[in-house]
Amino acid sequence: MKTQVVTIVAATILAILAGSHFFNQKSASFKEKLYRDHFEKFIATHERKYSTPSEKEYRFKIFTQNLEEVIRTNKANLSYKFGINRFSDLSKEEFKAKYLGYRPDLTKPEIPSIPASANANAPDSVDWRTKGAVTKVKDQGQCGSCWSFSATGSLEGAYFLQNKGQLTPFSE
Repeated sequence: MKTQVVTIVAATILAILAGSHFFNQKSASFKEKLYRDHFEKFIATHERKYSTPSEKEYRFKIFTQNLEEVIRTNKANLSYKFGINRFSDLSKEEFKAKYLGYRPDLTKPEIPSIPASANANAPDSVDWRTKGAVTKVKDQGQCGSCWSFSATGSLEGAYFLQNKGQLTPFSE
């Protein structure tokens, strides 16, 4: 009788473990299918092309890690939310190398400086407003065109000097 009880308990435990394993396998395969569906949508949305199936699988693994971080972060109810974007198939190291920090390939070559003449007698500062070389203040609004306004202002001043005091406002 005691042997039968032990056998029944052992069989029950094995059944529970087998069922649990089956459920976890089903759950894991469902989760992978769901992640693969998200990955395929990501590929279509961001027009990704991978050169080999192994590269695509590598990118899927990175995408999965990033997606799980998105899920973890968003479950934490922080004041911000993560989401999938065009960088979601990049590792943190790849993103950092490609998009952050100093990019020597984007710098211009160094221009040699011209030494000041020993005979130069330039003042320490000049207020070009008092010399009439500056046009009235203009409102650039919110369009992000500050570069245009500063460049135009510089050209107006240079034109003033070149044309012996003729101040002409230019269009930005």
